[in-house]
Amino acid sequence: IVVVNDDEKCADCLIRVPDPLDAKEKHLGLDLFHIEKLFWQQLRDKNGEHAIAWRRRFLYGEYHVLPIEVIAADRVTTTTYYIYLERWAPWYIREQTTRFLSQFSMAIAGLMSTTGASNV
Repeated sequence: IVVVNDDEKCADCLIRVPDPLDAKEKHLGLDLFHIEKLFWQQLRDKNGEHAIAWRRRFLYGEYHVLPIEVIAADRVTTTTYYIYLERWAPWYIREQTTRFLSQFSMAIAGLMSTTGASNV
C-alpha cells in the first residue's frame, strides 16, 4: 500500500501506520491495532532503507484491517482510515482450513491411541 499526502490540502499533515516489520512471525493472531505505529517518514524496509510502500507477506487466506491515522496540521485532529487487506485463496488451501484439519487429525489420533484395544 502506498500512502500519498496531498500537499495542497494539508502540507503539514502527518501519517502514522503500524510497523510492518513488527511481529512478523505472527499471522492469524496478528492485531495491527496494537502494534507500534510509525510515522510514514520513519517507515523502513528490511534492508533499513526508507520504504515507499507498506508491505507485509500474508499466508493464504489471511486477512487483516490496516488502520492508517492522519494527523492534521493542528496536531489535535485525527482521522483513522481502515483498509481491509486479504490474500485470497480457495477454501482448501486457506490457512484456517489447514490449521483446523491438522488440529482435528491430532485430536482423532490422540483419541484412537488412548482407546485402542492394544493399550488395555
